Amino acid sequence: MGRTIQIFDTTLRDGEQSPGCSMNLNEKIEVARQLESMKVDIIEAGFAIASPGDAAAIAAILVLLKLVMPFLVAVTMMASAVPIAVIAGLHGMRWGIGTAVAEILLVNMIGGPEIGLTTAFYAAALGLALGYSFIHGLSFVKSVHVVALAFLVEMTYKVTFSIYILGIADALAASIERLASVIRWIWQPLARLFSMDPSPEKAAYTTGGMIFFAIFFIIEAYIYAYWNVEIGRNILKRLKAGMREN
Repeated sequence: MGRTIQIFDTTLRDGEQSPGCSMNLNEKIEVARQLESMKVDIIEAGFAIASPGDAAAIAAILVLLKLVMPFLVAVTMMASAVPIAVIAGLHGMRWGIGTAVAEILLVNMIGGPEIGLTTAFYAAALGLALGYSFIHGLSFVKSVHVVALAFLVEMTYKVTFSIYILGIADALAASIERLASVIRWIWQPLARLFSMDPSPEKAAYTTGGMIFFAIFFIIEAYIYAYWNVEIGRNILKRLKAGMREN
């Protein structure tokens, strides 16, 4: 009884995992066509996020979700840094920086400077911080600290840049208003307890209000840092496991 031999090609996957050998979309299509013409039975397309070019595109899309569908801003905050971090973890910091730059350029070209020079920098900063933690094998807790610090630095830059460079004079007021709407449920009982203005928008400009908002801002930084580290570590672990299996 004769045996049937099937050809399983991993060019489009393993090629993407070798530094300097990544392919753009047209090159991938051409390789796939050639493999098809050779009657290859199975063509493995690979992990998109393992390719620097594809990772930059994925990160840019996650950032632009905020622009297209504002209610998905949480997805942007929790996941947009992960593709950049994964590239840094797989290929090194230089590849991570290149992916971050590409992501910023893509967002600027599609969404404009108001998001391209603000939220796109968020993904880049947190992605590189998370990638640094991957490269140096930091523990989960230390990784969260590093990413939270990047969050605080980037958000400080974002507000400053929006006000003084882009000329969005109400950027800070809008940020405070959004934050106030979230914490109103806890602010009012605290205001009665500490004799502060029950309106968080007004109290934000008092000393007590500023201290409370700063504490809440730090808590927010650690929440988003936690989710970025959790998601990033799991994806990187799965990618590395898939590479070992093949």
